Amino acid sequence: MLKLWEKCAIAKIAIKRGVQNTCNERMAEELKVLTGGTLLSRNKEYIVFYRGNDLLPSGVNTSIGGKRERETVLQQDEEEIARQRALALIASNVEVAERPLVARTLSETKAATLRWNNQATGEDLEKMMRDSAVAKHAALVKSLENKLATAKGKITKAEKALLKVQENFEPAEQPTDLETINDEERFLFRKMGLSMKPYLFLGRRGIFYGTIENMHLHWKYREPVKIFLEQKSLPQVI
Repeated sequence: MLKLWEKCAIAKIAIKRGVQNTCNERMAEELKVLTGGTLLSRNKEYIVFYRGNDLLPSGVNTSIGGKRERETVLQQDEEEIARQRALALIASNVEVAERPLVARTLSETKAATLRWNNQATGEDLEKMMRDSAVAKHAALVKSLENKLATAKGKITKAEKALLKVQENFEPAEQPTDLETINDEERFLFRKMGLSMKPYLFLGRRGIFYGTIENMHLHWKYREPVKIFLEQKSLPQVI
């Protein structure tokens, strides 16, 4: 496939028919991993691969590899020469001690430290501790102030939102007589009553306790009650 890719960008592989234990899908995946090509198409008879844009012929690859190898060798030689020069410069500046180093006592070490280093006194240490404590308290106070300001801002926003809700949802005035109904409810109940089949008949005896009890029985199952009268005119009914 690599030799074929040197001549053209596409390699076509024919699959022999009748060979047992062959799977063109698995073969295509393995060839893709081994060669690094791009699978263009696959069926029972052919597998087509594209070499890609980064594939170079063997001659070009060999020449480029030799050039890179020579550049790497030259760079390593230059680094080795620079390292030897640095080691020679450091060795010339180091002075060898004429006598061996001797460990000093604790008093001599403290004296040398006081002489050559400015050690902080007790007052300086106390001042540093006080400044550190003051800085910590100031940071704590500032943090609490920021939290308090944030909480006040949230409370203000909540109060504004509550005022808007109260303005938009004012309770409606309730009627003095809670048993009255509006025109819409009257129209709805009238329509329900006209379409109802159950009814009560009011005869010559008029209204009596049995009629009232029947009305209460009807109200257990439905809101309106339908009553038939013998009178024909409205004044007689009233």
